[in-house]
Amino acid sequence: MKTETIRPGLCGSTPWRALVVPAATVIAATALGTTAQSAPRQAPVTGNVVFQMMDHEDFGKNERCRHDNPVVNNLGRAPGRFWYFGKCGGEVRAEIHYQLSRNNDGSIELRDGEVKLFEGDSADTNDPGGGFPFALSPIKIPQGQTRTMQFHVDNVLEDEPDDKADITLTLTNNR
Repeated sequence: MKTETIRPGLCGSTPWRALVVPAATVIAATALGTTAQSAPRQAPVTGNVVFQMMDHEDFGKNERCRHDNPVVNNLGRAPGRFWYFGKCGGEVRAEIHYQLSRNNDGSIELRDGEVKLFEGDSADTNDPGGGFPFALSPIKIPQGQTRTMQFHVDNVLEDEPDDKADITLTLTNNR
């Protein structure tokens, strides 16, 4: 496995640390700061993100892909931004972005989420195909509880609905 640091400013003002994992999936989490004081107790939010994807081909068979990515989002006092993505067929990439924060009662809040689909000459394209925000109002996950959310995104901007992804995000508050 390889660890890279993405320059601050590329993902807003928050520094990010990315872990590159096999199967063309990247898991990113905010970098934790160090201080002379004792660090706040972190309780992980665990779960998974599943991408069921299809890359439409004009000739031959459409490519279908599945990525099942484990989630371990460590939260201290500060909110964290997280994102995951999957690629399919060399031309399609789907992403999910969200923010988590911990409340004083131990619950967590999911907010400011977004799913995106990109389609182009390669899966690394920045050519948008579709997407939408979610969790504009916070979604509360009490201590010990699990929430599952499902999303469908397709290439509506290029009128190609067979370039698509079904994304399932499952989060468990382990505090």
